Amino acid sequence: WADTALASRAEIREYLQRCGHRRLMFGSDFPFGEQAEELHKIRSLNLDDQVETAILGGNFKRLQAAVDHR
Repeated sequence: WADTALASRAEIREYLQRCGHRRLMFGSDFPFGEQAEELHKIRSLNLDDQVETAILGGNFKRLQAAVDHR
């Protein structure tokens, strides 16, 4: 698992090429990174809608669903 916090667009694209999108989650590293800027960075990559949705929350939801909440 990895997050996008403070990574450059080029680093995110390289990660996606090497590892795919199923284990990449949005991150802002707040307060060191600005949430709006980090979100704009992801949206400006012009990713497939399914990939963007996964990165911006779907992967986190899938990970949390796998956790035993007992």
